Amino acid sequence: MFYVFLVSNNSFQIFENKIYDILFHFKTTKKHSDPIVIVSIDDTSLQVLKKKWPLSRQMFAQSLNQIASQSPALIALDFLFLDKGIEEDDKALSTALETIQIKIPVVLAMNFHTESSKENLNRETVTLFEKGINTPLFDADYGFINIPLDSDLKIRRAYLAKQYHEKIFLSFPLKIFQKYKNLKEKDFHYTSFLKLENSYLGSIRLDKRDSILISYEEDSYQFTRIPFFQVFNGEMPKDFFKDKIVLLGPYLTDVNDYYFTPVSEKKKMPGIEINAAVLKMLLEKNFYYSVSPFVNTVLFFLSVFLPLLFLFIKKKRLQFFLSVSFSLFAFYTFLVFLAFLIFQLIFILFLPLLSLALFTALLVVYRIWQDKENLKKEIQLLEETLSHPARKKNKQLEIPETFLLKYEISEREKEVLEHIIRGKANQSIADILFISISTVKKHINKIFQKTLSESREELVRKIRHFIQNEEPLEEK
Repeated sequence: MFYVFLVSNNSFQIFENKIYDILFHFKTTKKHSDPIVIVSIDDTSLQVLKKKWPLSRQMFAQSLNQIASQSPALIALDFLFLDKGIEEDDKALSTALETIQIKIPVVLAMNFHTESSKENLNRETVTLFEKGINTPLFDADYGFINIPLDSDLKIRRAYLAKQYHEKIFLSFPLKIFQKYKNLKEKDFHYTSFLKLENSYLGSIRLDKRDSILISYEEDSYQFTRIPFFQVFNGEMPKDFFKDKIVLLGPYLTDVNDYYFTPVSEKKKMPGIEINAAVLKMLLEKNFYYSVSPFVNTVLFFLSVFLPLLFLFIKKKRLQFFLSVSFSLFAFYTFLVFLAFLIFQLIFILFLPLLSLALFTALLVVYRIWQDKENLKKEIQLLEETLSHPARKKNKQLEIPETFLLKYEISEREKEVLEHIIRGKANQSIADILFISISTVKKHINKIFQKTLSESREELVRKIRHFIQNEEPLEEK
């Protein structure tokens, strides 16, 4: 239950995000001839045109007409045209959009916003939040441009759809995709996942934040670009936009539309590039999914109970148990990379590996304590065997010479063995015999090899059984 609680509440989301970042650096880059072209409104364009941001809507109208003259497949503007501007400029842009949309689909941007207000309820001041939408001023199709930020302010996921007042709103990239593929908006059904029936995509499973992982390429700036000033001046190459999806977006340092991503650690990526990456992912049906919490929970229990089975059923030495735990760790790591590279699945593997490490440590401590207790019992039984009143030989806690001869125990090994059966630890034996602890361990390992024992407990038990079998009790 504790594990399920942690997974469901994203308590270790930061670690899973890091795993995601590492895995995507191993992703094989697929070369595709995508139809996306970006018109970048950058600082160079402002300098060449001798303009300041924001540009007039008449300039947008002229640039859109230039693009439309080359018959693109679709035009999308990653700008929010929400408020009225200069009447003449608004009319020019409205006319351009109306004319272009006769033959070419156009997609504009909208966004969701959250408004807060404070009210007194039952003598307490409560902050109320209300979600609203900002739709474009001009008549055209539109999609929302909101992007989810992770706790480290990186963009790893994208929304594809949002439900607001029982209506489905498509994201900016998905709306572009819908118009480009000539799909009907009613084909998009939003239940526990976004489902496109009888369409290009099939079914897309979203996470509980209603988002999907973005399949970035290693090169953060991967799309064909042309600066805005060339388009405005009509200086673009012939048929440059023909049959292309043309995206217009800001690349301006003064515009707050730059974000960190897993592939742009030091340099922020413009929002239009992120939207283009999501659009490319949709066009190629190249999706990455996080494995469900149920599968991760099963993985967690396997990581816990497999070592338990090996420890208590097989009853092997601690070294064997540790090697099994390390093997499990290596297996899960291999599983992560295999699932990511081949099946495009991302395991939430941090908690299973953490639990494996913690339970391994706890079981090692328990096994050490258990071995010490069992050793004490065996030593006590050995003492009782040697001190039996009917036994022929002396009642000292000594190892029979026949045992030493049978297993070819050397004189120094005999000294170490005598201290083992008295329950002495390695350091104590080293201090008594004036040798190093590494030498003590070396002698103990040789004794284990010669007597075919795996622990001190087993060694003392063998000595006790040897004495009982070799020296029968005197008959009264």
